[in-house]
Amino acid sequence: MLQHITWTQYITVLVILLIIYYLIYFIRFHRKGYTRLLDKLEQGEVTDLEEEEIEKEKNKAEELLNQLELLVNRIRSGVLEKAGTEATKDQILEGISKEVASFGGLSQPAYQHALNNFIIEHSMKICGVEISEDDLQRTWNELPRFR
Repeated sequence: MLQHITWTQYITVLVILLIIYYLIYFIRFHRKGYTRLLDKLEQGEVTDLEEEEIEKEKNKAEELLNQLELLVNRIRSGVLEKAGTEATKDQILEGISKEVASFGGLSQPAYQHALNNFIIEHSMKICGVEISEDDLQRTWNELPRFR
């Protein structure tokens, strides 16, 4: 009997069974959330809320990006160029931590990674001091808000 069933028929039955299973699952466990969502869609509230949230996120990201740009310029001119080639790693890290203390985007991995890359690259170019990501991570962890 199993020899008369083709792979196409077998896979078709499996797909149909999976669809039925997930329909039952969502109806049973997520019905309330979807009915609320449908009610909001009918009233037109969801699109307004989503647009507001998207706009807030855009503004926040733009503000953090501007802060990061200013911070990078302050680190370059106020710490790295001022320190020159005679500064030690600890002196540079101390100056950087003072500048970074007020930056709100450090808790977000993308901004932290961009800042780390900038510091690693420019500390070597400008000061001739090699700073690793571990050094920077220790510095960030020592900042008051990360304790």
